[in-house]
Amino acid sequence: YDIDCYDDVTKEVRTYKTIRTILEAGCLFGRHTRTIIARPANRDNADTSDGSAQEVVIKDAWARYNADEDSARNEIGLLRTVRETFETRRLDFIYPKLEIGGAVQVERDGVCIDDTTATILDTLDADVREALNIPFRVHRRIVTTPVGHHIKSVTNENELVIVLAEAMRCHNAMVNDCGILHRDISVGNILAVCTGPGPGGLHGLLIDLDSAIRTDGVERTARAERSGTLPYMSIANLENLDEDRTALDDWESLLYVVCWLATFGIRSEDRRSLDESLSISLWNTNEVDAAKAKRMHMHSSDNFKGAITNKFQDHYELLEDFAIGLHQMLFQHPDCEGALFDPRENKKPSAKSTNKLKDEE
Repeated sequence: YDIDCYDDVTKEVRTYKTIRTILEAGCLFGRHTRTIIARPANRDNADTSDGSAQEVVIKDAWARYNADEDSARNEIGLLRTVRETFETRRLDFIYPKLEIGGAVQVERDGVCIDDTTATILDTLDADVREALNIPFRVHRRIVTTPVGHHIKSVTNENELVIVLAEAMRCHNAMVNDCGILHRDISVGNILAVCTGPGPGGLHGLLIDLDSAIRTDGVERTARAERSGTLPYMSIANLENLDEDRTALDDWESLLYVVCWLATFGIRSEDRRSLDESLSISLWNTNEVDAAKAKRMHMHSSDNFKGAITNKFQDHYELLEDFAIGLHQMLFQHPDCEGALFDPRENKKPSAKSTNKLKDEE
């Protein structure tokens, strides 16, 4: 079917022909996000340099809107900044390129207006609107390229490291050149993109700036706020500490992504179920228990190896070295007190409290 996409800035409308839906909306309310692969409906105007109309990704979602915060965290605005920063540069990574994006347009009384929850609720009685208590959301469509594949489509750990490394090069450039902090590094937000045969044709694509935010000045920090995907959230995020978030929170999330994939497998033949007997399973419980477990697991090299890397699948040697290196840089460098150091108390834990955590583990 055809789907129209409107651009808030140029006021242009482009029509795409859907190919397949890769993510269905999980519920009637909330963001109601759908992800669709499509191509330009008018092939005469499409990029056919590769022999076929270029495929695009359409993200259709109802985003919460706050006028005071929209300029700092509007995903379309952030993607425009990324495109304007990178499109004229020679890069050693790929990035999510915005093709077009804006609010879905609906006609009311002969006038096109943004499709919002208010557009729908205004047709209901006041007592019904009050009972529903639905927050203000804007229906937006975002069209980006290139089209990638799930990170688990890679065939081995070497390819996985290539994909992760390139995605984090993009992350680093977003922070330093665009002033944007991603804040949701996870298995679902890093895709593999194949542009040709051999290792040089494999790339990592960092997607979904839904949780991203513009950073403050030269310090490249963002205000404290919980965000991310539970198993991969940094300790500061899980505990919602009142400290600025930085790129290090995202690098910590990358460490958890590596550990998760090395434990539960990449390829289908290596997949392991979420075994509750594994220590890492605690990362997927709730914010409190996940933070407590990660503080214990990350506190020392012995803790990390004993609880986490020793449980990696045997054939993932490169991922083990990668994880240990990341852990040492994040938690074992000379200026770090270890993960059990709690900045809220400004003191190291006592031997008694450390032993208590070990007993619980």
